Amino acid sequence: MVFLTLGIVIRSACGTIGLWAGTFVIGCSIAVGNVLVPAIVKRDYPGHTSLATGMYSACMTGMAAFASAVTLPLSDAIGWRGTLGI
Repeated sequence: MVFLTLGIVIRSACGTIGLWAGTFVIGCSIAVGNVLVPAIVKRDYPGHTSLATGMYSACMTGMAAFASAVTLPLSDAIGWRGTLGI
């Protein structure tokens, strides 16, 4: 989560080079998270692995849809850099 946050800050605040570097850090963070979260779910919820995995997947999908829905109005209101920061 720290690297993901760092990537978002870099991408939002550091111009064109920061856009590419921050995107790289964000992509790496998401890749690592996608590998670790299922293992953590199995460890912490051994009796409810499918329910916990389903909830995790539903939350990720729902938040991605929400982000897609608010990106354009937010960009119009505060600009593209602020939108990327959020």
